[in-house]
Amino acid sequence: MGIIARVRAQILWNRGLKRFYDRNCDEAVRLLEEACRLDPKYYQDDVMHYSILGRSYLASDRTDLAMTALTKAYELFRHGEQSRWGDFQREQFVTTLKAFANALHRCGQFERAKEVAREVTEYTATTQVKTY
Repeated sequence: MGIIARVRAQILWNRGLKRFYDRNCDEAVRLLEEACRLDPKYYQDDVMHYSILGRSYLASDRTDLAMTALTKAYELFRHGEQSRWGDFQREQFVTTLKAFANALHRCGQFERAKEVAREVTEYTATTQVKTY
């Protein structure tokens, strides 16, 4: 991986993130996928990459791809060191859980969606994280 490709991947990631927050999710998906293609090792264990990508897929009605990305984000979050998380990480975890429950529901996995929704409720009650 060359330095130019890594920098380009970071630029694409930042643009993709901006498009996501601007609710231009189709463009966000394109940019985030390209960033991952340019620097796959950097993004392979990046929970935020999978969370934002999965939420972008979900907003673009690409539920199967959303499930794959959000499952990966969920697994990475679950295995993260939660004791070291700040408010931002806790809020992102809740947002990712909600998106994951939504994707599960869209795929007809209703019982699993309920389990994840309960996990959101329990987590927010014990951590007092803000939810939006």
